[in-house]
Amino acid sequence: MIRIDAHKAEKVAPEYWRLLRIFMKGKGKSSKLEKYARKHAVLEELYLYLDEGIVDSCNVALGKPEDIIRDFCNRFAGIAIGSMVKRMEGYYKEFFGTTIEKLDADHPDKELKVSTWLTKELGVMTCPYCNREYAIPRKLRRGREVHPEFDHFYPKSRYHYLALSLYNLVPSCHTCNHLKMEDRVDINPYFKSFDDEGLRFTLVDMVTGEMVAGKMQDHWVFDPSNVEVKIENANENVNVFGLEDVYSGHTDVVADIVTKAQAYNESFYQSLVDSYSGLGKTPAEIYRLIWGTYMDPLDYGLRPLSKFTKDVLDELGVK
Repeated sequence: MIRIDAHKAEKVAPEYWRLLRIFMKGKGKSSKLEKYARKHAVLEELYLYLDEGIVDSCNVALGKPEDIIRDFCNRFAGIAIGSMVKRMEGYYKEFFGTTIEKLDADHPDKELKVSTWLTKELGVMTCPYCNREYAIPRKLRRGREVHPEFDHFYPKSRYHYLALSLYNLVPSCHTCNHLKMEDRVDINPYFKSFDDEGLRFTLVDMVTGEMVAGKMQDHWVFDPSNVEVKIENANENVNVFGLEDVYSGHTDVVADIVTKAQAYNESFYQSLVDSYSGLGKTPAEIYRLIWGTYMDPLDYGLRPLSKFTKDVLDELGVK
């Protein structure tokens, strides 16, 4: 689980809300939610609650999902939501499929759909759930666009009122989005990461059941075909996305790292560091050039397998 850059999310939030308000208001004086509330007296109070939290204020649009859930349940416990689920799902699909030009003709990204624009502004490069798949949005010919799917961290079928809440919308790869579906996971990447929860990749010898870190560090010799990946302090994110199984298929990466570690003895490694330093490279840049990954957990999302690679290097004692 890779954390979405909190600063970028905070920066994009006001513009997300502005575009959402334009979408909800249209050209009329009343919003879509307010108009629908008048037609459905039974759910009027509920629709007006969402209208206030999405259009009049940002309490629902930009609030923390757990806080919105708590407030909603306190207000509307026991109320049957009926057709509201499909309506909110419809608003989500329509808004995210809307070209920004239809909302703001002077917007600098007016040619993009809301979904593509949001992914770009969040700076999401790899799937936050697995850190295995690239998630780079791009615009193709004939107006086509490619972007990650948006997973509703709290599923919209049960939490329809979070269908358009920014911090409930996680840009993710197709595989993770469909693996999760309605399942509940523990870590929302807008607020936490694996590192925050003490989760880390470790390697275990399938024959002996022993950790292989000592063997790698002391002897640099082990058979990657006999190694499986385990995750310390595993939680529901690990189970739902099957991360231990899928990362056990990346022992070729482990073998490559070990081979480099063997070749880059201490003196040679230091000479590389000195050479790159002479080119004006920072320690973090040197680390990335040599090992193909990032040192800072905030940067893990910039490249697939970064968290995994960094944890293996830590087991090797490579700093």
